[in-house]
Amino acid sequence: MKKIYRIIIICLILITGFSVNKVEASGKFEIEEDCGDVVLTKYKGTDKIVKVPEGVTLINGAFKKNKHIRKIILPNTVKEIWAFSFYNLKNLRTIKLSKKLRRVESSAFINCPKVKKIAIPKKCKYLEGGSIAGCYNLRTITVKKGNKYFTVKNGALYTKNM
Repeated sequence: MKKIYRIIIICLILITGFSVNKVEASGKFEIEEDCGDVVLTKYKGTDKIVKVPEGVTLINGAFKKNKHIRKIILPNTVKEIWAFSFYNLKNLRTIKLSKKLRRVESSAFINCPKVKKIAIPKKCKYLEGGSIAGCYNLRTITVKKGNKYFTVKNGALYTKNM
């Protein structure tokens, strides 16, 4: 009998520990809860200005190939942006990153040719190679005061240890 209870308890732990649940959001956003993260996986709208819902902690491929978006505003709950999340946003001009953003994966903003400036937040620790590749009109990169990991010198972004 004890063996059966142990098996049931183990199954319950596995089921609850690895579950992915849909989270309520407006009809334009598909958001899932996964291991404590609130993950934005899809944006289905046609708005020119998109404000990501408060509470989202991770963006995973949500905006790729959207031809309508001109401006994206991330809430300060977003901590990570995964690869290809903003891929091929041909009309994106402005990105307001989260103050708590820590990581931007490779190819996250690949091929966003109309972006002219980007400000790296104070807490951002990882900007993987190619994370802003294809932003051909990028003219200004700034690093928020107090960032321990990045610096800008002669208009180029470097790690603090160069």
